[in-house]
Amino acid sequence: MVVMDENDLIWPVAPLTVVNMASSLTQKCTVIDCRSFLSFNSAHIRGALNVHCPPILKRRLHRGSSTLDCLLTSPESKRRLAEAETLILYEDRTQDWSELEKDNTMRIIFMLLRRERIDKNLYFIKGGFERFSTSYPSMCYFAKPNVAAPATPSPLGLKLKSKDSKRTYSPRYDTECKDCEKRSSSSVKQNEPVEILPHLYIGSEIHASQKELLQRLGITSIVNVSRNIPNFFEGTFYYKSIPVDDTYNADIGSWFEEAAEFIDSVKDSKGRVLVHCQAGISRSATICLAYLIRRYRLRLDEAYEYVKKRRSVISPNFNFMGQLLNWETETHSNELTSSNELLSGTPTNSSSSSSYGFFSFPSFPCGSELTTAKQNSPGLVTSP
Repeated sequence: MVVMDENDLIWPVAPLTVVNMASSLTQKCTVIDCRSFLSFNSAHIRGALNVHCPPILKRRLHRGSSTLDCLLTSPESKRRLAEAETLILYEDRTQDWSELEKDNTMRIIFMLLRRERIDKNLYFIKGGFERFSTSYPSMCYFAKPNVAAPATPSPLGLKLKSKDSKRTYSPRYDTECKDCEKRSSSSVKQNEPVEILPHLYIGSEIHASQKELLQRLGITSIVNVSRNIPNFFEGTFYYKSIPVDDTYNADIGSWFEEAAEFIDSVKDSKGRVLVHCQAGISRSATICLAYLIRRYRLRLDEAYEYVKKRRSVISPNFNFMGQLLNWETETHSNELTSSNELLSGTPTNSSSSSSYGFFSFPSFPCGSELTTAKQNSPGLVTSP
């Protein structure tokens, strides 16, 4: 019996080859971005599926005590992986597969596919996103973060790591990337809600009271995190009310899961949701952070850095930060429990008869398309 090396089962492809494969009607391709959630949301190949492995799962995956399902965060990602005959993986700048470390996400995905006997044609982009984006920038999405955060102390003294170095720093001392520094401050729309994700915006009471602004941004639903701010346009938008004050004894944590479900329902209906409180600083930021922690497996410091770069004024009070830390611990503990339960099941290997291409080249970022038809009512609504 000939033992095949893994290098014989995954092949490097140049960016041009990737484009040609995507253009072929006979290919059922899915491109998988194996970088972190933060890197993916800063820039990625349009239509790519982000699959990253949190550190907490890596040891269990290597020991065989978890499955590929644990890395797939949504039914959509599971469907796309099942339908694809060909998977094209990429990271930042991979040149040689043999040089990748064992805990590299691309190698983990490869290992799980082989372990679970999921038959796919496997490739990786030689040179990674860096090379592809240089060759075909129009086929990539690039985010445009807001202005840099002010130099004020970080709550709870959170220490973060820069993606460009190993030095630690506080998110409120962070400065934006060089490209952001070059952008004129006049290009930043200071008086509008801030896009956190294509389906999620954060803002203030003032933003929530401007109907024309909300409609222009494509907002379909609103999460009102307050006790005394009215739902200004109940006949126009779907509302979710979270009656919490910005105090040091308020229980906002009990609303985290319900808010996440509401935001997901808006996403599933192809809508956009604005989360607001009075100033868009503490309560609304806390709900957005909780959503990122739960749905994207981010640590609190990662989620805080991500939102902070987009809305520099966020500042959840210490009570809320403590509840977010508990939420982070609970979320990661539940993930480990779920991964153990999945071991009793058998991974499925379904295939769709329809062709699925990953380059649609929309005019807006991947996943942010809006439907022109009337939106279906999402779940967990209080009105209309």
